[in-house]
Order: sequence, then C-alpha cells, then structure tokens
Amino acid sequence: MNYLVFKSLHIISVVTWFAGLFYMPRLFVYFAEAETRIPTERKILQDQYKIMQRRLWYGITWPSAIAVLIFGSTLASQFWPITQYPWLVLKLIFVAGLYAYHIFLHSIFNQQQDNNTSFSPMALRIINEISTIFLVAIVFLVVLKNVLSMVYGIVGLFVFVAILLTAIKAYKKIRENEVLNSDQITLDKLKLINNSSDDWKQKLNEEEYQILRMCGTERPFSGEYYLFFEVGLYACAGCGHELFSSETKYNSGSGWPAFYDVVGTENVRLIEDQSIGMKRIEVRCAHCDSHLGHVFEDGPHPTGLRYCINSIALKHHKP
Repeated sequence: MNYLVFKSLHIISVVTWFAGLFYMPRLFVYFAEAETRIPTERKILQDQYKIMQRRLWYGITWPSAIAVLIFGSTLASQFWPITQYPWLVLKLIFVAGLYAYHIFLHSIFNQQQDNNTSFSPMALRIINEISTIFLVAIVFLVVLKNVLSMVYGIVGLFVFVAILLTAIKAYKKIRENEVLNSDQITLDKLKLINNSSDDWKQKLNEEEYQILRMCGTERPFSGEYYLFFEVGLYACAGCGHELFSSETKYNSGSGWPAFYDVVGTENVRLIEDQSIGMKRIEVRCAHCDSHLGHVFEDGPHPTGLRYCINSIALKHHKP
C-alpha cells in the first residue's frame, strides 16, 4: 500500500479514536450521577451504562487506538530522522500523552465496571475536556509545521485551556444555582415522600391508599378512566403532579388505562419490580413516590411502550 492509503487509514483511525475518547467520559459522568438515585433505579441505570461503556471501549476506542499506533508508525518512517522535524517530535510527545490519557480512562472504566467511582460528576466533566486539549495541540502542529507557528499554537492552546476552565466553572455555577432555586420544590417533595402512613390515610380513601401507597392493583375493566377519552391531562391522585396527556391515551384492551408516553420522563420514576415472581418495571410518581402501575414494551408507535396505569392513581383535568 502506498503512503496516501496509509495516511487515509490513519486519519480514519484518529477520528474514531477521538470519538471514543470524547464520549467515554460522558458515560462516566452519567454513571456517577446515577449514584444519587434510589438503589433499584440506580442499578437499572448503571447496568445499562456499563453495557454501553463496554461496547464503546472495546468495540471502537481500543481498536482505533491500536490502529492509530500501527498506521502512525508506518507514516513516521517517512520522516526519518524525526529530529529534523521539531514539530513532529512535539506532536509525538502529545500523542504519547494522549495514550497515557487513554490508559487513565481505562482505569476509570475498570472502576465503574466494578461499580466503583472515585471521581465526582464535575471532576469527570473536567476530565472529559482533556482530549479536546490534545486534539487542538496535535492539529495545530500537524497543520502549521514550523517552530514559530508552533509557539503561537501552544500559546493559543493555553488560552483555549483557560477559556475551557472558565466555561466549566460557569457551568458548575449554573448547576449550583439550579439546585438552590429548586430547594423549595425538593423540600415539598420530601415532605410528601416522608409522610407517615397515618398522614396518607388521612389524605386518601381506603382504596386510594391501597393502590398508591401499598402498590395494589384495581380490578381490570373496573376503573373510571379505562374507556375514558376526554381531552385533558392526567395528574397523580396523591399529589396532583401532571403525568399523562389524553393525546397519548389509547385502548389497549388490557382492562386498565393505557398511555404510550408520559408528559415528561422526569415526571415518573421507573423501578424494577419482581414482587410476583416475574421481572416488571413499576411506574411511580416522581413527585410523591406513589405507585401508579407498570410499563411494558408492547405499546404502539412511536414509543413502543404501554404505561398500564390504575385509574384510582389518576385525576383527570380538562384543559
């Protein structure tokens, strides 16, 4: 194969390698953020992130890193002795640093595969930007190819790093402000979740309490909203939090109200349920933690989901 073929393969390998290095830390962030969820929800999320990590790491990132080494070594032989090319020497130093960064990510990968993480989500976001720094440095060197321009490029790199760190700090500040602004909502939510059984018994009637707080199920074909299709929104009977819209309601023939989507994914919580000897996904209100029903993967397009919900867990509101 001639030089241009190896160069093309090298560029393709570099692009796919950087794609893996860019996205892998994002999966680390998602894994770490899942630590704040309740145990059952945390396990579901983290198990899925671990699968995604393995596919990305072993299917794309590692093979690409090896290919870059093979094709890059072949191309480097065209510039021998490399000491005559100062830009190339510095580029190879950055590439060596990139491989060190790759190994560092591999150590984080191993930790999270063992359900451990020693970095906070914010620290992982900063780590995520390191590959960007390497990319800028290497591209400057490859394109400019002279010492003076290389110096300008390095100065520009430091300016870029400073801007990047400033942006990360600004993002962190925005996140902190969002948390502060949501404190009252969170407190209200905690008050609802932490209500005693007696408090809920005073708020709900016997049938509502059995379903919303004791995870019961109403008899099929008996619910008020089973064949009810008036326009409006369906809210949680426990706290009034909006959950479903009449636009996504349909007749599944199951005996319970069915929806193929929620108003917002943040409005419900999905929990693994093995209470009757089979694996199901329970649907709960994200605001007051009340049991609503279950979700199944046999619904219509476009989601393919069927949220099978107890009528007693809902309150319909006209627009």
